[in-house]
Amino acid sequence: MTTENITVLVVDDDPETVRIFEYFLQKQGYIAIIAGTVAEAIDRMQDIRPDMILLDLMLPNENGTELLKTIRTTPGYEDIHVIIISAHAIEDQHLPTDIRPDTILRKPIRIPALADAIRDALS
Repeated sequence: MTTENITVLVVDDDPETVRIFEYFLQKQGYIAIIAGTVAEAIDRMQDIRPDMILLDLMLPNENGTELLKTIRTTPGYEDIHVIIISAHAIEDQHLPTDIRPDTILRKPIRIPALADAIRDALS
């Protein structure tokens, strides 16, 4: 699968993480869009529907699970691939069935693991 025209929204408030993810995504040929809060992510999604979202859970003002819930319950967004990337433990079975992410990765993230998760989600 070609990465051309695949848009990935990175939702994370840590500048270093954002820089690393943005660099990696662009080097792989993805279009990277950045948001530091849930509100910014929703604004970005209204402009461009991403193919995938890399979502941190601990964000300013709102928890990333609120954005995941919005994505999974909004017509036209429910099939967006979501990879949760968080330093905090979260178990898939603790989430309601209708708001589960496609993948959960723990920080610190290894780039090969991220590459594999993205490739698997898009295949």
